[in-house]
Amino acid sequence: MHGLCICRLVGLAAEIGVVLLIGGAGVVKTLTPASAPSTTKDYDMDPTLAVGYLRQYRSMTCYQLARAHDQLTAVAEREGVVLCKVFVEHLPTDPAAFDALIRSVKRRRIAAVIVPTEAHLSAVGNDQTKLERLHRETSARALAVDGSIPT
Repeated sequence: MHGLCICRLVGLAAEIGVVLLIGGAGVVKTLTPASAPSTTKDYDMDPTLAVGYLRQYRSMTCYQLARAHDQLTAVAEREGVVLCKVFVEHLPTDPAAFDALIRSVKRRRIAAVIVPTEAHLSAVGNDQTKLERLHRETSARALAVDGSIPT
């Protein structure tokens, strides 16, 4: 019942343009009409789980890819979450890996997505960035190794 009331409140706030801060179980999220309500609610999230995402650029060597993976793992450890999987996007098939990431985040109620830089969540082929899509379709927070995504 409590979750249903929060969902109604979030929906109403989005309609009238009010910004809400919702806290509970360590989750605090600012909701605006552009990002609320999402299909996966904060109270459903498992705060111990994270996934990684990175684009494998054509010039990226196997060493650089392994280093990026290690950096994602280090951020997960620092944040106290388990890095379940790293989704690697190959540019010719973009956004196939990101689509799989979204499905996994929703299905497993993953709380965080870790990327090397915010650029890995930039737009490809349309105006909407992957960061915007992540916030629209899930309640997972995005974390960047370099700190480029504000929390």
